[in-house]
Amino acid sequence: MQVYKAYFKIIKQNLPAISIYVCIFLFITVMLTYFGGEKTSPGFSKTKINIAFVNDDDSAALAVGLRDYLSTNANIISIQNNEESLQDALFFRKVEYIVKVPAGFSQSFFSGEHDVRIEKTSVQKSQSSVYMDFLINRYLSTAGLYTQNMPGISGSQLLGFVKSDLEQQTSVQVKAYGKKTDSRVATYYTYLVYAMIVIIFLGVTSIMLVFNDPDLRKRNLGSPLKSLSMNMQLFLGNMSFAVVVWIIMVTIGFLISGKAAFDINSVMMYINLLCFAFVCLSLSFLIGNLIRSREVQQGIANVLSLGLCFIGGVFVPQQLLGKTVNFIASFTPTYWYVKAVNDIEKLALINITNVTPIINSMLIQLGFVVALLAVALVIAKQKRVSA
Repeated sequence: MQVYKAYFKIIKQNLPAISIYVCIFLFITVMLTYFGGEKTSPGFSKTKINIAFVNDDDSAALAVGLRDYLSTNANIISIQNNEESLQDALFFRKVEYIVKVPAGFSQSFFSGEHDVRIEKTSVQKSQSSVYMDFLINRYLSTAGLYTQNMPGISGSQLLGFVKSDLEQQTSVQVKAYGKKTDSRVATYYTYLVYAMIVIIFLGVTSIMLVFNDPDLRKRNLGSPLKSLSMNMQLFLGNMSFAVVVWIIMVTIGFLISGKAAFDINSVMMYINLLCFAFVCLSLSFLIGNLIRSREVQQGIANVLSLGLCFIGGVFVPQQLLGKTVNFIASFTPTYWYVKAVNDIEKLALINITNVTPIINSMLIQLGFVVALLAVALVIAKQKRVSA
C-alpha cells in the first residue's frame, strides 16, 4: 500500500489549504440554509385580494350586504367612480377585481327578474377572478333562496338571515401519517451539492496533479508495482478522502437536524449524500487524469460546480426550470440527487411505493459512478501506453 500511504502524506502537506476550502464552502452552505429563504409550505393559508366596489344602487340593503360580505374576504380599495380611474387601477394592479352594482339591481332582484346582473371587470383567467365570482354567486344564491321561499321579506331581515348563514364555518383538521423532513434540513442537503463538488474536486485533483507529474509518473511506471494496483490504491485514497468529507458534512447536518438526526428520513439523506460523494469522487478522478495545471483546476471547479448546481435544481427549484431544462438536467447526477432530496422531504409514510423513487435516484447516481470510473480507468491506461 505504498501509494495509499503516499497519498495521505500529500494530504497532510496540503491539509491547511484543504481545511480552508472546507470551512469556506461549509460556511456558505450553512448561510444559504438559514438565510436563503424558506421553502413554501404545502399547506393552505387564506389571503385577501384588492378589489374596487362601485355601488350605483344607492343604499339598497342587498348591495350594502354584498359589500359587507366581500369586505370580510377581500380588501376594498377606494377609487373614484369613473371609467378611467377604475381601468388605471386594474391596469397597474392596484386592484385585481372591480364590482359594479347597477342602479335598480336590488329592486329587480327582489321582483324575481332573472336577467339582472352585477357588472364585473377583472384580470383575465386569474385565480382571484374565479374566487371573487364564487363569493358573489354564493351571496346572491343564498339571498335568492330567501326571496323565493319567503315572499315579502324585508331588506333588513334578508341581510340578517344571509349573514347568519354565511358566517357558518366548518372546522377542518388536516392530519398526516408519519413525519416529514424539516424544510431547513432539506435546504441544507440541497445547497450542500455546491460545497461537496468543490471540496472533493479540489482535494482529489490536487493529489492527482502530484501523481501525474511527468517525471514522477515515468518513475512510477518503472517501479515493480503494477499500474492497476497503483490506480486502485490511488482511487482508494480518494475514496477515503471523500468519506472523510462526507462525515464532516453529515456532522454539520446532525447539528441542524437536532432530535430528528436519526429519523429514517435523515438516514436516507445521509445515504443519498454518500452516493453523491462517490459521484463527485469519480468525476474528480476522471478530470484529474486530464488536467495539468492548477489554473485549469480552479477554472474547471467553478464552471463544474455552478453549472451542475444551476441546471440540477440546487439554486433554482426543479419545478421552476421547465420540462426541457429538466429533461437535459436528467443526464446529470446533480438532478437525481436533488430529486431524491425533494422526495425524502415529502416522505411522510414509509412504504415500497414512496421509497422506490428515492432508491431509483440513488441507483442512477451509482450508475454515474460506474460510468465515470470506467472512463477514468480507460484514460489512465491510454496515458500509460502513450508514455
